[in-house]
Amino acid sequence: MFATGISMADDFIMDENGCNLSICDVSGLLQARYAFISGGKARNGSPLITFPDVPNFPNLSDTDYQKLVTYLTSVCAIHDADLGFVLIIDRRTAKWSTVRATLLKISTFFPGLIQLVFVVRPSGFFQKAISEVGYKFIKDEYKFRVVMCNSIEELHDYLDKDQLTDDLGGYIVYNHNIWIEHRSAIEKFSANTQIISHSLRELANKLTETELPNNVESTEALLNAQCSQRDDVKEDLASAVRQGETLLKCLKRPLSQGNDHGSYPDKVANVAALERLLVQLAETEKVFDSFWQKHELKLQQCLQLRKFEHEFRGLLLQIAKYEQKLSKIPETGESMMCCNELLIDLGKLECDAKEALLEAEKLESGGEHLIQTEHYALDSIRPKCIELRRMRCTFQEQLERKAEALHKSRDLHERIDKANKWCTQGIDLLATQQFERCHTSEACENGIAQLEQFINAAHDIHLNNPKEFHTVFETIVTSETKALVQQVLKRVEDVQVMLEKRKNTLKKIVERPTRVVQPVKPEPTVSAQEQQSLRSPPAAPSAESEVKRRWPGKKSRSTPKV
Repeated sequence: MFATGISMADDFIMDENGCNLSICDVSGLLQARYAFISGGKARNGSPLITFPDVPNFPNLSDTDYQKLVTYLTSVCAIHDADLGFVLIIDRRTAKWSTVRATLLKISTFFPGLIQLVFVVRPSGFFQKAISEVGYKFIKDEYKFRVVMCNSIEELHDYLDKDQLTDDLGGYIVYNHNIWIEHRSAIEKFSANTQIISHSLRELANKLTETELPNNVESTEALLNAQCSQRDDVKEDLASAVRQGETLLKCLKRPLSQGNDHGSYPDKVANVAALERLLVQLAETEKVFDSFWQKHELKLQQCLQLRKFEHEFRGLLLQIAKYEQKLSKIPETGESMMCCNELLIDLGKLECDAKEALLEAEKLESGGEHLIQTEHYALDSIRPKCIELRRMRCTFQEQLERKAEALHKSRDLHERIDKANKWCTQGIDLLATQQFERCHTSEACENGIAQLEQFINAAHDIHLNNPKEFHTVFETIVTSETKALVQQVLKRVEDVQVMLEKRKNTLKKIVERPTRVVQPVKPEPTVSAQEQQSLRSPPAAPSAESEVKRRWPGKKSRSTPKV
């Protein structure tokens, strides 16, 4: 698009300046005033070119003539030149031979379409007569129509006075030297616009062919350098616009300060030409701005891509490092204390990796935004966004899975410790219960209550269901801990069996029939005297009492009768 805009500008400058001819190439010919273009137009709108009555025109070489008319026809606007030209040949003080030589040059070469040629005949009596006769013989020799005018008043019948210069009796205020000066300024400005257009084209080609760097630093340096080049060209454009606007004010100033009865079509033409150059310069700047906007967007997107790739590589290394640390943390511990320490290490690792995971999520979101804005490197950004999401989710899943395994391992060791403690307390309970004292129902019932309360305590540590115990910890039980778990479960089962046996035994004692107790008559109360006699040592028994003790059926002979 930008190259097309530059080509349009170059074509316009070529139209304004002819076939690469500048005013410097024809300055001597213009100064001699062999011909000029005043800005006047015929009634059909065709521009007028005047060949004034100068004595040295016959001495003009064909080459110089061709350069002169080529330049004069090129300064007209394209739409005016397409209408064709009307030529005025003023030969009032010349000879007929000069008229014929001029017509011959014109018929031999003219770079545009000739609509009509007006010839103001020589005013001398003899030359006028010769021209009348001579014209009859040559009028059919030319491909264009020739109108012979005997005077300028007759010329006014065909052309309006306000389109003719004052030397032809018209109202146009024309100063040939000022016209040359203005054309020099316009062409200098046009040459400046050509230089700027060439600079813009070269810069555009250079920017287009630039290879995009592969790292952030080089991309930022390239962006800054090309922005600087763009600013320089924009400053040249702004300077050229200021120069053109200043020149335009200078060209317009005489239009308001001149004679109210005169006209300045030459100045109007120069103003129009300069305005067209300014408009084209503005269009060129607009095209360049549009090109730069797209190119800068590409550079900005390249910088975004390089930053995205740089951050992606950094996060890739960080997350890989955290994954390596995570892999070194085992999923099970040798004890509950060991599990707690591993969970603390896991929490620290999760805290350390949190920032990297957030950065990965943020970078993934940024990549998705680049994709939505139709970044030119979609095929490179989308796989990296997928990889970021996979890495982040995989690490998070591994972290959660390992934390869950460690919590289960800690729970397992906690249950094992509680189970061992429960078994020890159960054995102690069995040992502390004095079975020989449990011969009454009340003692047995107290013992049964103690046993039931202790057995129910097993529910709090989930030891009453060995199948559930295996199901919960099946995923984390290793070959090393499997034997320990089985041993603990066997011990729990044995203690439960012993407790149940003791409980059943006590229940049988409670359920045994109660014996009937016979009342016993209390012994008589012993008096104090008797107690005293009991405390004193017994006297030696008499012979009679001894006999009675030994032979209770016989009477003693020595006992007197009463």
